[in-house]
Amino acid sequence: MTPFRFPLIALCLLLCTCVSAQNDWQDGHYVDRSGTRTEGQIDHSFFGDRVETVRFRAAENAAVQTLSVSELQFFAAGEDRWLVRDVTVNTSPRAVGSLVARANLETTTLRGALRVLYLGAAELYFLTDPGGQAQFFARKPGGELTYLPFARYREAAEGGASARSDNSFRFTLSQILDDCPDIKSLVKNTDYTRASLERLFKQYYDCTGAEPEYATARKRGTFSYGPVLGANFSTHQHTNFPNFIPRLRWDDPSATGFTAGVMVRYHPGGKTRAGIKAGLLASRASIEMTAPPIDPSAFPEGIMRLYNYEETFVQLQAGLEYLLIPGKVGVALEGGLQLEYYLTLKETRQQDGFDRFPETRTELDESGYTKAGVYAGLVFPVGRAALILRVSTQRNRYLPEDRSNDREHLIRRGFLLLNYTL
Repeated sequence: MTPFRFPLIALCLLLCTCVSAQNDWQDGHYVDRSGTRTEGQIDHSFFGDRVETVRFRAAENAAVQTLSVSELQFFAAGEDRWLVRDVTVNTSPRAVGSLVARANLETTTLRGALRVLYLGAAELYFLTDPGGQAQFFARKPGGELTYLPFARYREAAEGGASARSDNSFRFTLSQILDDCPDIKSLVKNTDYTRASLERLFKQYYDCTGAEPEYATARKRGTFSYGPVLGANFSTHQHTNFPNFIPRLRWDDPSATGFTAGVMVRYHPGGKTRAGIKAGLLASRASIEMTAPPIDPSAFPEGIMRLYNYEETFVQLQAGLEYLLIPGKVGVALEGGLQLEYYLTLKETRQQDGFDRFPETRTELDESGYTKAGVYAGLVFPVGRAALILRVSTQRNRYLPEDRSNDREHLIRRGFLLLNYTL
């Protein structure tokens, strides 16, 4: 079995086990169409921009129910809330190549889960329709839920057709938010997007001096960092080892040691599961081995092969991390590029014996080299801590100026790391 094949198989089996076992259960509740409120836990991992079903359980070990949003009036999971209503929206396509004439614009009535964006003196709601288009609604507390109409359509013009927009939502908003004296000038610069409408509502609350009872304005990106400690394991393969002496051969020698460093992560905020990570790790590994000659019958007793390997290296890594399965014990994938700088990398092979069998030595010294490679792994976050199982590989080629004795050194590494976020 080639190096690292067994660890990779083990990681795959572990991933498959975790995929079937993990969900993002959060405390929540729902209100059905009769007005009955039921407390429990809701699986937040199933939520995207469009919600059609809700997975609910009364307690951690209780049976899981799958509820259609058509059965509900309201539900909440963690800090997120949804209002379920029958609404009529404009579902005509908005892509330039698919626009229809204004006379052919279509509306659709559906029962949908509206994401609550703002509650208080003025309320804002967001829905993704079956075609994947954003639809927005607003109202004053206790008032009628009002659709913010928007459409794009094709209009005949000289030489062809041109795209036009119906921005009636701006007029509707100016009526709903009329207690802000600056609202007419504010809505002129508002687009039919979640970010733009959230910004308008923030400006409205600033204008009126009121405090929103609830807001889900998208979170800004955040940085986090923390120390890393762990162990490393590496195997080494050489092609055209300099001054190679066959009787000193060792098959894929390996070394173990310790690793320490720091990792930094950037998360863009919101519900995004991907993030950027970088790390600076320092590692030390060494090994000493002895063995009889490859052909003991050709040498008297007492002749031994000796192998010594030591390395100290620094890795600068940058890549991506994706949270595959959220939960108390999550599962994330990581991968990226790395640079390794060898403070020390020396390999010595020799044979000791009697006077008539003098010591022979083969040495390799790669200290001072910087080489590039790749890494990949699995991350298991638990609270602020994370267990990281990582593999990396790089192929180093050394070509002398006279192109004689060019050599390749293939390094495969495995890491077991513990990272703690401060």
